[in-house]
Amino acid sequence: MRMCVAIVYTTRRLTGIGRDAIDTTIHLLELLSPSAVLTTGTAGGLDKDLSTGDAVLAEVMMGEDGKERISPDKNMFSQAKKVFGSQLLIAPIVTVDEPVCTIKGKAELRARHGAAACEMESLYVARVCAARSLPWVAIRFISDQAQ
Repeated sequence: MRMCVAIVYTTRRLTGIGRDAIDTTIHLLELLSPSAVLTTGTAGGLDKDLSTGDAVLAEVMMGEDGKERISPDKNMFSQAKKVFGSQLLIAPIVTVDEPVCTIKGKAELRARHGAAACEMESLYVARVCAARSLPWVAIRFISDQAQ
């Protein structure tokens, strides 16, 4: 069995932004045949207690409409908790189609979903992984605070 973890760093350069991450993730999975995927990158803070640079481990990825929810692999999730310990917040993360740049927009998203952060790719990466029964986990780093 080939042991390989694909680290999908979601940026404009590597995976593209938003739904563009689907095609790139599929390509990377076909190219590397990993046994697991870690998706990471930046996220906008929705939780007022988060500061720039804080890490959030997704206990669930959800779509902006609230209908789609994908949970990470339990073993990878547990390992990430062990590795990072108290250095990260464990919370839901919501994937959005457009950047959320206003305090009001962030507050509304937080109230609607209870998510600590928002970003534009990890739900799509999780969807591709789930369709292939491939373990995944998402860790995002806050680039801008809720207020």
